[in-house]
This record gives sequence, C-alpha cells and structure tokens, in this order.
Amino acid sequence: MKLNSTPLLTILLLAINIGVFIAQIISGISPVSPSNIDLIRWGANLAPLTLTGESWRLVSSMFLHVGIVHLLFNMSVLLAWGPSAERYFGKFGFAVLYLFTGIASGLLSAVWHGYHKVSSMQLLAGQIIQTTQPDLIVSAGASGALMGIAGAFLAAKLFGHPDEVDALQRVGGKNLAVVVAINLAYGFAGSGIDNAAHIGGLIAGFVLGIVFVWSFGRGNTIQYCVKAVLAALAVVLGIQGPAAFASDDLRELKTQLVEEIAAQKQNDQAEHEQREVERQTQLAEQHRAQEKQAVEQQAQRDEQQRPPSVSQAEAEGVQISVGDWPLAFTLSANGKHLYTANSGSNTVSVIDLASKTVLKTIGDKPLTGKHKRCKADNISCREVGAAGIAVSPDETIAYVADMRQDALSVVDLRTDTVIGEIGTGHSPSDIVLSSDGKFAYVLNDVDRMVAVIDTAARKHIATLELGQQDLVSLPLERPPTLALSADNQRLFVSNRWQNALDVFDTATRRLLKQIPFDAANKVQGIKLDAAGKKLWALDTHTISIYDAATLALEKKLPFCSPEPFWVDGFDINTDGSLIALTQNEEKQTLLLSPATRKVIGVLPAEHRSVAIRFVPNSQTFLVLNLETSKVSLQDATKTMATSEAAARNLNSQRNEILCWQ
Repeated sequence: MKLNSTPLLTILLLAINIGVFIAQIISGISPVSPSNIDLIRWGANLAPLTLTGESWRLVSSMFLHVGIVHLLFNMSVLLAWGPSAERYFGKFGFAVLYLFTGIASGLLSAVWHGYHKVSSMQLLAGQIIQTTQPDLIVSAGASGALMGIAGAFLAAKLFGHPDEVDALQRVGGKNLAVVVAINLAYGFAGSGIDNAAHIGGLIAGFVLGIVFVWSFGRGNTIQYCVKAVLAALAVVLGIQGPAAFASDDLRELKTQLVEEIAAQKQNDQAEHEQREVERQTQLAEQHRAQEKQAVEQQAQRDEQQRPPSVSQAEAEGVQISVGDWPLAFTLSANGKHLYTANSGSNTVSVIDLASKTVLKTIGDKPLTGKHKRCKADNISCREVGAAGIAVSPDETIAYVADMRQDALSVVDLRTDTVIGEIGTGHSPSDIVLSSDGKFAYVLNDVDRMVAVIDTAARKHIATLELGQQDLVSLPLERPPTLALSADNQRLFVSNRWQNALDVFDTATRRLLKQIPFDAANKVQGIKLDAAGKKLWALDTHTISIYDAATLALEKKLPFCSPEPFWVDGFDINTDGSLIALTQNEEKQTLLLSPATRKVIGVLPAEHRSVAIRFVPNSQTFLVLNLETSKVSLQDATKTMATSEAAARNLNSQRNEILCWQ
C-alpha cells in the first residue's frame, strides 16, 4: 500500500472517458440524450450482441456514457475515489481492479438481461395474450467499475489492518456505504438503469478487495503475482466469458437487431443527407443573395466610372484590309504582329499592330473548288484555301492549314516561301501550337479528328478521334475550337460532333475526360485564360468556367434568353474581367463583365465576323471579317451607348445578357 503518489492512472482514466465523450459529440451524437442506436454503434453493452461474438463491448462500454449528466456524475465519483484506490492498492492493483470489475459487471449485466424474461400483454388475432421476452437494456458507463472500487473499499475496511483502514479513511473513504446505497436504491427505483452492472461490480470489487487485503504483508512478489493472475483472469473473462452464455435465442435476437440497426442507419443517413442538402441549399441561397448585392454595388460603381459613349464611326476603330476571304488569325508571342489566313486568295497577311499596316502578304498557288467530300449543294462546306494559322514562338515559321489541300503548309517567314507540307486529313482548319513549337494540333472538319504533327520531323504522328456525326451543316463562323494548357500536357477540344468538351493527354494521346453538354445546349467554343488556369466553355445557353487542372466546374454564367444564344466570335481579356461576344445577325460585339454579368459596352461589327481576339495586356481587341476582308482594331473603352444595341437580346431593358440562376 502506497499513500503518497500522484494518481496518474486516475488522471488517465478521466482523460479517456472525457475524450471518448468528446469524440461522440464530434461524430454528431447528442451530448444530452444519445439514442440507443448511436450508443450501440459506439460499443454499448447489449446482451444479444455481447454474448454472441462481440465480447469487446465489455471493455468499450466502460468508457461510453449516456449524456453529459451521466459523464459528470461518474467522473466526479472517479475523481473522489480513484486517487484513494490508486494509493491504497497501487497503480497496477488499481488498474486490475478497474478492468476486472468493469468486465465482470458488464458480463453479469449481459447475462442477467439476456436470460431474465419479462412479461407483457399483446393483442394477437383479436385476443390479448401474455408474452415473455428478454429484458434488454443498452448499458454503458463507468458505473460498474466504480462500484467495484466501492466494493474493494468495503472489503478493505472490514478485513484490512487497522492502521491501513485508518489511512484509507483519511484519504477518502467516508460515507462510502451511503453513496453505494443511494446508487442501488436509485437503480431499483428508476427504469432503464442497469442495476445488474452495479451489483455485479460491487460483488466483484468486494471479492478482489479481500484478495488484495490478504496479499498485503506477504511481500511484494506475492502481491505482484496476485495482481498478475487477476489481470490474466480479467482478460480471459472478457474474451471467453460471453461465449459460455451464448444461445440460439440470443443469436436470433442478434440477427433481428442487426437488421433493425442497419435499417435505422439507412434512415439516419437519409435524414442526415436531406438535412445537409437543405443546409447547403440555404447557404447557397444566402451566398447568392450576398454575391448579387455586392455585384449590384459593383455595377453601380462601374456605371459611374464608365467612359462617355462614342459615335458608331469612332467605335468601329481602325480597319485594315487583308487578303480575300480571311478565315483565321493569330497573334505573335509578343503580341506585336497579327497573322491572317486568307482562304479566298490563299495567302497569309502579316500586320504590324503598332503602325496598323500590312507588312507583307505571302501567297501560294491559288486553289479553287470545294473539298472532295463536300456535297455540291451544301453552302456551309467551305472551299479549299488557307483556313487556319499558327506561328512559331520566334516568328520564323508559319503553319497554315489547307493552303495546300488537306495539308499543313510550312511557310518560312524570312524568305516568304512554302518550304514543306504535311498531310493532315480532309479539310484542316483550326490550329494550336505548343509553346515550344515542337507540336501542332490541327482540327480536320470532314474527318472529325485532330491531327498531331511533329513540326521538327514534319510528320503526322497521331490522330485524336472526335466522333461520328458529319459537320457539313455547321456554318463557317465559329469560335475557337482548340486550346492547349500552359504546360502543353492537355489539349482541350470543343467537340461539336459529340456536343461535349474533350480533354486529351498530349503525352499518351488518350482521352482523359469528356464533359457532355445538355442536348439543348449546343457547344460553341472554348478559351483558356492568359494564365492557363481557367477554361471557359461557351454553349448556346451558358458560359461555364472550369478549373483547367482539375476540370472542376467553378461557375456558370447563364444567358437570360430562353432561346439559344448564338455567337460568332468569343474571347476573354488577359485578366478575365471582360468577355467579348460577336453577333453577326445584330452586327455588334458585346462586352460583358463576368463579375457583374452586365453589358458594359457595345461596338459595331460587320456581317460575317469570324473571329475576335484581345491583344494581351491591352484594351484593344481584333475582329476578323470574312465578307469585307478586313481586320478591325477596336478599343474596349470606346463603346456606343447601350441603347443602340439590339434591344431584343437585352433582359428587361437592364442591359443584361447574362442572368443569375
């Protein structure tokens, strides 16, 4: 017996009990009145489960409590009795006492409630009959082990050495019988209280107390051996004890309970999911309301800061004539030069943007007639001639699609001559070049695929299939179709055949993911932002913004019109603060703010404008017109009054093209 030592084991037991209770609360269990199902899931003692294979519940139930009041009462008793027991019986002895009596009380409780039948009256087939069934109680808490401490104290007082009894009295043994009597009386008087565990713990503790008292004075070796044997018995009792009391009736009850618990778990999960959906919906509505309010305030500030409107003539900007029937253009890496692919004259025009002049026009032999697989009566199937263009980073080579039929022409920009051609498939058009200039990706309209070109070897090395449906019914005017990630590892394709966004791995040339659009939403084009982090996808009802790395949908900007909203040119500026949409039917370019979803500018555009592009880090944007064979350089800050726009496309005369969902 040691009367002076720090009660470390008591502190540890307090920490475990409190820690388990905190974990219960974190998991969502009520801190005041947890349900039986929750307690069973966490390891409470229940006869049909404990006695038929789940003997671990004898230990787990010792550290589980039925609400905060239950925990506080038991922990106050443990705090009052634990240090005394730990000093009197020693740390090892106290651990054996706590474990043994906790297991013994749980086992006695399970056996009592599993075999003790209670009668009840039930209505069956119109008759009231008497039935009997086990008196099942879901048991949890440290009470059994605490009553074991009380029993051991009583044994020590009755049979211990007078000096030891006096010492025990001084360290906290007063009124022990009163506390035990109150607990037992409360258990007999109340319902749902596991008095079998209380009595079992008291008896087991009393027996162990006698054994401990007997071992005192017989040397440390004897005391240690006694405690070790009792510890081993506790383990055997916990593992093998329940199996001795298993029965077919209990196994049948277990099957029923497991089914009920599983059904209740499903119901609880469904209710939890429903509550979570409602919570998320409410949060989303609050967020949308807050966002819309902030946007309205931002829109008011934008309106106050908007430059004064200009005339149509001034808004038209500078017009630069290029070769006949231009279908595509591209900017140099430094943004100083513009290159156009002119299908009608089968030429390439090179424009200096600073001086706004054509530096040179590079031609090849004229081509006439439509592609071999085009139908004679299909006006949308374009004629042969330069249809797409990309320029190497050092501006020494231009790659021109269909300058020579069904091939990618390699043009030396230093000598202004075609120095080679690479077969691509039928009707090549859009081109995107890797940032290092090593690979070109060429869309082939008729063959419905993307050709992968090794520019150094000047060889068609792979084909990325896109679908089955022919594209002959689509018009020439269309937004960008291809985009390449900043690290050149992903190719994005607005797949008009499958009405989807395709993402290819450029190393393996495999399709990583296909994001389908709704049948009513026809894909129109895609665009990567300047940093390569956001992918903008345009369809006939929505502009969707994806994370380019994860392809997670971040935001949707729906068009207000219930009818399909067709555009003929689509781009975003460097910082993503402006969206430009060209509409041929209305002969206008709309500038939209994705932040406020407002139209902040309207500029004139000629009929059959086929492409639009912002100059990097600039308010200038370029519009390529097929019919006039011109490039327009327009300033986003010099716009016409919004009222001059096509009013039928604006929502409630509030200058809205994009709406809130």
